[in-house]
Amino acid sequence: MKRDKKNAVLGGVCAGIAKSLGMPTLLIRLAFIFGTLWLGGGVLIYLILWLLMPVEDASFLENFKLERDEQNGLIGGVCAGIANSLGINVMVIRLLWVIAVFYFGFGLIPYVILWILMPKKAV
Repeated sequence: MKRDKKNAVLGGVCAGIAKSLGMPTLLIRLAFIFGTLWLGGGVLIYLILWLLMPVEDASFLENFKLERDEQNGLIGGVCAGIANSLGINVMVIRLLWVIAVFYFGFGLIPYVILWILMPKKAV
């Protein structure tokens, strides 16, 4: 299962899942929206899959490294490392994680798992 960047709206997660299952992409996107609104974990699951699923055409990811950035991190450097890897502001990732933890009740366990699994950034 790989992310489909050609048919992506955000990261290609839904398009990749739909392609591998042979289903319409709209159904998978609706499932993520439903999971977000009803169960509360859809956004965080999407973000985790976005980070973990390989891309079909990974040529733009040749220099992509997912590493914890403890120097710029607050707790374990997970959010800072994700932000560095995606090339976005760390506050966006932190805000999404806070929303996932407090609003959806889901986010602390994935954070700890990533903290354990992500290697430290070489200084």
